[in-house]
Amino acid sequence: MSKYKYETASETAKKIRKAIKASFPGVKFSVTSNRGSSVRVRWTDGPIGSEVDEILRKYQSGHFDGMQDLMTHPGYTDPETGDLICGADWVTGTREITPARRSLIVARTEARYSPGCYKPGTWDGDRLEREVEAIIRKEELALLTA
Repeated sequence: MSKYKYETASETAKKIRKAIKASFPGVKFSVTSNRGSSVRVRWTDGPIGSEVDEILRKYQSGHFDGMQDLMTHPGYTDPETGDLICGADWVTGTREITPARRSLIVARTEARYSPGCYKPGTWDGDRLEREVEAIIRKEELALLTA
């Protein structure tokens, strides 16, 4: 039978830092916790959000049920010890895109239409900008680089 343990958001952050470092060597992540019960992970370019979220979900202790307007704290199972842990309620990740990476996405997206069509303020330029944002948001970058 597993023991139920409590930990601070800072302790959860340390475990997350270790897990993402092992999964994505060479990628720089910023892992911060606040005085409350949340952990925020940020990185630039690197892996797509869903890859990192797969790891982060393992360490989130809280869940909000909007249908019942109810916050629950089911905890998480520590991957190393098997203990049931109540730690940070919220664990979020945010991927930033550098201007160089964004330019690459714009160039590849523009090539799918017609070269030179990226002119902000025009109908084609605005359509392209919406598509670029969708690619970043929906994490379809892997499809473009394949």
